[in-house]
Order: sequence, then C-alpha cells, then structure tokens
Amino acid sequence: LEPVSLEGFHSALYKTRDDVKKAFTLAELKNENKLLPVPYLFLKAISEVELPEIQPRLLILGGQNAFSPAPFAIKIKDSFEPELSYQISKPEHYRLAISLIHLYHFYFIKPIICKDNLLSSHFEENSYDLVVTLAKSTKDSIGRTLEEKMSYLSLEDFYHAREQIQIQLNQNKDFVKVGGTLLFLCFSFDQEQTTVAINRFLKRNPNFKLIKEEMIFPQRKKSNSGYYALLRRLQ
Repeated sequence: LEPVSLEGFHSALYKTRDDVKKAFTLAELKNENKLLPVPYLFLKAISEVELPEIQPRLLILGGQNAFSPAPFAIKIKDSFEPELSYQISKPEHYRLAISLIHLYHFYFIKPIICKDNLLSSHFEENSYDLVVTLAKSTKDSIGRTLEEKMSYLSLEDFYHAREQIQIQLNQNKDFVKVGGTLLFLCFSFDQEQTTVAINRFLKRNPNFKLIKEEMIFPQRKKSNSGYYALLRRLQ
C-alpha cells in the first residue's frame, strides 16, 4: 500500500466538513509524525461505523496484511478499555503485527494465528460490536491494475468470487452480537459481483439488515478501489 501522510490526512481524504466530522481523530499519531499505510476504502467504511465509547469489541477476520487492523485501532484507541482481536494467517504477518502494536502503542490489539475452520475455537460467538470480513484475494481483485488484468478474467473467476464472499460471511456472522455490525470489505472493481453476494446472504439471513453499501472507484490508475457493506444484526 502507498503510505498516507498523517499530516495532510483530513484535507487529502475527506472532501466535505461532514466527512471530517465522521472521521476519527489522528491527533496523537500526527504529532509523532509517522506514516501509516491506510487504504481509502477502509477509511471511508470506518467513518460510517458507530461504536460504543466504553469497551468496544472488534474482530477482524480474513486479514492477509499485517497493517489491516491499523485504521480500526485508530478508530477505538481513545475509547475506554477497547479490544481488537485479529486473525493472522501467516507467522510472518504475526511478527509484523507485533511490530505495528509496539510502533503505534496499540496494545489492545490481539493478533491470533488461526485457520478459518478453527475460528470458533479462538473467538467468542455473539460477542463483538463490529466484525470485519476482509475478502480473500481473488483474480478479480483488480482495483490497482485495471487495464492489465481485465482481459485475463473469465466468467468463472467472478462466480468463484461470489461464492467465496458468501462462505466468508456465513463463517463470520455468528461472532456479531445482537445490535452489532458486520462490515464486509473487498478490493474489487466488479460491483455486481459483490452486491449479488450480499443480497444472497441477506435473503438467507433475515436477522441481518443492510445499513449501507458503497462502491469506491479509483481516482487514478493503481489507486485503491473496492466495495464495502455495513450489515446490522437485528436478533
């Protein structure tokens, strides 16, 4: 990811005053003059999420990048006794996550090396205010290299991605507590693929309601694009 300078954070990533109000503060990190790789897709989605100020519990699943929890940690760092559990898929990512924790003093982050089929052994069901599902990397995740990869994609690639999205959401939905939010994030340029998968999930899980969804299109070649959906658990 291309690093985002915290010095120009608000002016660079938020166009309106309302967007700035929704955004979380980066004052502490800004004063330390550090750089943090933060995708715009994550920032936009997080600005729409409401979390409790006291003991917010977050769970991030499907992460393939050690820096994935960083923007979520910034969101809750000033809360009272925050907790952020984070699924790690590779040992090298675990080491990077530990470095991130110490560099930015995110000591409330709990990285855990865990396979998808063992999630329930490591994380509590019906316990988290926000469960973040990061879509697995697929051939159609072309938000950074559009022209180069578009011609190589087949119809099967798109169908596989839809199935993968539904599998992930079904695996992760039970960890959301009643009244909590399931946030789906996908670095993909195909809006139909993602919305179809989300709609199928909602039909099969009437206890979830779509709060907001948005497709983020890149401003320039190789910039971040993607899709996010906020799903509220009703019961």
